[in-house]
Amino acid sequence: MIEEGIGHHYLFIIVDISTEYIDIFHHSWDSDLYDRNIKMIYAHAFDNEASLYEVCEKLNVDPERFVASWKAEYIFD
Repeated sequence: MIEEGIGHHYLFIIVDISTEYIDIFHHSWDSDLYDRNIKMIYAHAFDNEASLYEVCEKLNVDPERFVASWKAEYIFD
């Protein structure tokens, strides 16, 4: 699914990750990612911010609830 993002500026993904892994990752670097029970649920690639809001609307996700800003410098521009 992640391969869908190749050639696009953005990739919206939804994953199912245990809270235990999030706690480990938050407090230390654990590169043992592939041994975790992580499930990819949804992936959608796009190229502009307007499309991000369309994806949120389609999935009934309130973008106002996210703490981090959507804006980031795209490294290849």
